Amino acid sequence: MEVRSPRVPATDPAGAGPRERRRRLAFFAVCLGNFIVMLDTNIVNLALPHIRASLEGSLAGLVWVANGYTLTVAALILNGGALADRLGNDRAYRWGALGFAVASLSCAVAPNLLALVVLRIVQGAFGALLLPSLLGLIPHL
Repeated sequence: MEVRSPRVPATDPAGAGPRERRRRLAFFAVCLGNFIVMLDTNIVNLALPHIRASLEGSLAGLVWVANGYTLTVAALILNGGALADRLGNDRAYRWGALGFAVASLSCAVAPNLLALVVLRIVQGAFGALLLPSLLGLIPHL
């Protein structure tokens, strides 16, 4: 009589199957999305002196550059969650990430302080769509 040992799931990434690799990649994408949305505020706060010098902005304008994004995310995050429920979390994540990336690139080439403030508000709107969809994706991983 032959005794078989129970199959132990592979814990090492090289031995993981394709489904496990997709789950890990999806989890990495979720973590990366959250990291980027949170990191953006810190990057802009550190860059404020350079923004003031290059765009010749006033202190009030710099306050709006920093806080326009944060206020927009805070104001629209509940609406972003409702929209993610309607669109589906995966679709909302894709649209949020794409819009956030395009808005970030647009902020980098903003010609003046007013354009930068408007683009930061747009970026905050896409961040408000991205964050709740991230939380909705976690249980499916």
